[in-house]
Amino acid sequence: MKKILLLLILFSSLAIKLTAQVQGLEFVMYFEDSAGNQDSLILGLNSQATLGIDNFLGEENIINQAYQEGLDVRVTDEWIKRYTGTGGTYHTKKQIINQYYEILTIDIKTDNFPVKAHWDSGLFTPLYLMGSLITSINPGGWWDTGSPSDMYQIILHEQDSVVFTSNASIPFNDNYSYSNGMDTIPVYWLVFGSPGIGVGSTELMESPVKLIPNPSKSKIRLEGIKNEDIQRIRILGIDGVCVKMLTSWDVEEINIDGLENGMYILIVEGKNKTFVKRFIKL
Repeated sequence: MKKILLLLILFSSLAIKLTAQVQGLEFVMYFEDSAGNQDSLILGLNSQATLGIDNFLGEENIINQAYQEGLDVRVTDEWIKRYTGTGGTYHTKKQIINQYYEILTIDIKTDNFPVKAHWDSGLFTPLYLMGSLITSINPGGWWDTGSPSDMYQIILHEQDSVVFTSNASIPFNDNYSYSNGMDTIPVYWLVFGSPGIGVGSTELMESPVKLIPNPSKSKIRLEGIKNEDIQRIRILGIDGVCVKMLTSWDVEEINIDGLENGMYILIVEGKNKTFVKRFIKL
C-alpha cells in the first residue's frame, strides 16, 4: 500500500511538472520608480498564445486608457508599429506569447527615473529559458550597437533585479522611444530563449557561419557550417516575430523572396552551438 501511495505521489508530481511545461511560463515583474510609484506586468509563454490580445489568457487591451500619473509600465506594439509607419494596436499589463513570438517590448512612462524592477530568477533555470534577457538595445542592433541607457544584457536567471535608466535620447530618437502627447516613452526589450540568443558581436565576428550575399533580394546562402550540423533555422523580424522556420532542407540556400524589405535576425541552431546573424532583405 505504501509503495502504491508513493508511486501515486511520484506520478502526480511528474504530471504537475509536465503540465507546467505544456502550459509554459507565467511570472510577475514588479517596478518602482525613484519617487516610490509602483506598477507590475504579468509576462510569460504559452503554446496557445498569440502576439496580440488573448482574452482566454486574461489579457486586456488598454490602448484607450491614458497613461496614469507617476509610473505606468505596459507591453505594447507602439514602437514597432510606429517604426514601420503605422499606429499601435494594443497596450496591456499582461502579455503571454508563444515560442514564435519571442520578444516583448516594455514601455516605461515616468518622470522619475531610475526605475527598479525585480522578478523570480529561479523560474528561468530550465535550459530553454536560460538565455532569457532584458536589454535596452533594439533587436535590429543585436549585439554590436549601443543605446542611450547602455543596458546590454540582463540575464534573467543570473540576477533577480535591474535598474532602468531612461532610454530616450536627446535629440529624440525613435530607435529607443516614442512620443505620447508631451511625454516621451522609453522602450526596452525582453526576449525568451536558450543561451544562444545572447551571442555577442565578438562571438559573431569569430563565428564560422557566413551569410552570402548580404544584403540580398531573393536568396541567402549559409557558409561555414555543414547541413547535417544544423537542427533548425529561424528568421525573426525586428519585432521578434518568427517569419520563417526551417527544420529540414536539401540545399544550402534559403529563399527569402517572400519577405518584406528590411532587417532580419537569422538564428542557426546547431548540434552544439547557436549562431545569431543579421541580414538585410532588399
